[in-house]
Amino acid sequence: ANTVAASLRRTASAMTSGPLSAEEAEALRQMQEEASSRLPDRRSDGDPEWLANGAQVELHSLQKAQALNGQRGEIVGFDDKQLRYRVKLHSDGSVKVVAKKNMKVLTYQDIFPPAPSPGPAPSASSGGSGGPVTRAVVLKALERLHRDVLALQQRIAVR
Repeated sequence: ANTVAASLRRTASAMTSGPLSAEEAEALRQMQEEASSRLPDRRSDGDPEWLANGAQVELHSLQKAQALNGQRGEIVGFDDKQLRYRVKLHSDGSVKVVAKKNMKVLTYQDIFPPAPSPGPAPSASSGGSGGPVTRAVVLKALERLHRDVLALQQRIAVR
């Protein structure tokens, strides 16, 4: 990206006979930004499981910055010189450069764990009533289900 920026500056200098106007400087800045955004970074070099920007991660096994272990963040880029990911921490918004081996990609369940149930869930063998699942229990449940379906069909017919 720096090579592209330098090249654009040299080209702009060669094309003008003096310092750039504010409009020309802004146009040059936009061109530099656009050109650098199209350049691929090296995150995929030799790594078929590279991580995309926006991936949510948790840092772990850091030796020099142990206080960051357990912190969560979002991948916002890749540092080609250090061959490490740039991670914006959720805690304070700072950006850290981290090796892939020190990140765990978070799943949906990691980010949004299921809410704990208020009490013990009925087991499959109890039928929810505390007793064994017998033929009579199943027939009673089917009968109640059939009544509910008929009631819903009647409500729909009225509308």
